[in-house]
Amino acid sequence: MTLFFHATLPSLQLVGLLLLSRNHRRVQAFRAGSSSSSFISRTGRSLPPTSTTGGGTRGSTLAASFNPFAGLGKSVNSMLAGATGSVPADFEDKAPSWERLEAMLEERQTPEEREAVALRERGYGPTSALANLRLFDAPEGTEPRVTLYRDHAGWCPYCEKVWLLLEEKRIPYRVKKVPMRCYGDKPRWFSEVSPSGAVPVAEIDGRIISESNVIMQVLEATFTENNPLLPAPGSPQAGRAESLLGLEREIFSAWFRWITSSNPTSAAFEASADKVEKALKDGGGPYFLGKELSYVDLMYTPFLERMAASIPYFKGLEVRRNPRWPNMDR
Repeated sequence: MTLFFHATLPSLQLVGLLLLSRNHRRVQAFRAGSSSSSFISRTGRSLPPTSTTGGGTRGSTLAASFNPFAGLGKSVNSMLAGATGSVPADFEDKAPSWERLEAMLEERQTPEEREAVALRERGYGPTSALANLRLFDAPEGTEPRVTLYRDHAGWCPYCEKVWLLLEEKRIPYRVKKVPMRCYGDKPRWFSEVSPSGAVPVAEIDGRIISESNVIMQVLEATFTENNPLLPAPGSPQAGRAESLLGLEREIFSAWFRWITSSNPTSAAFEASADKVEKALKDGGGPYFLGKELSYVDLMYTPFLERMAASIPYFKGLEVRRNPRWPNMDR
């Protein structure tokens, strides 16, 4: 079920070079503060000039986007500014172009990596965040009945839920990616698909459907022959699944309220986590409904991942490897 991107060490080093060089440019431009500056989004698209006055400008959005790279930004600023605190007038941007970086990556790829890329482009191979076509066992040339519109970065938890379901049910699908708003405006063509601009959106047999939960329900009902993930209606497991889906909303709410507030008290989140831990134990594990992964697990996974990543950083509480919640850590 894990979504991953495989790369050798040289390739990873080049990806690091890519991030450093491109953010080097962005930091330099941002520090210059010129109203004529253009920025390069992570999609590789030039964004409109920024305004240096007023609130809610694109400049402030870009400034906020630097937060995950605060350490990198300080290092680059230090290199650029030296002791004077300003960008040298003769500064020359020598960062490689996107085209050159792509060529450098291809030069360093191993034969195995090239083979994996070719396989992925045909719609086969391991799950990959870079795939735009997934055929699984379908013959080459099959036209998928499903198109998933998801965020380009692969960070949206609501997109992830749908993505996981498609992978687990092995439903052939295409992927069309759009940037998150923090990386610029949505493309105009996407407004015809999703007037609100929200993702995910799915096109299933020509029908456009939004809202992740609705998409998942339609996929489950439409592709019944593909690894059913919901218990049979009226069965004891069906009632248990419904209860567990309510608990998922409870722990989500406890996490979100806590992580977005200055309240240091963790009681509500820990109480909900205790309930989730007990539910996993009572189910016989390792999954919520026993030994087989189900729809319930797909609903929990994206948010448990984000809880485990955000809570230690913002609140200082370890979620993974916490002896209080061993079944959540399995």
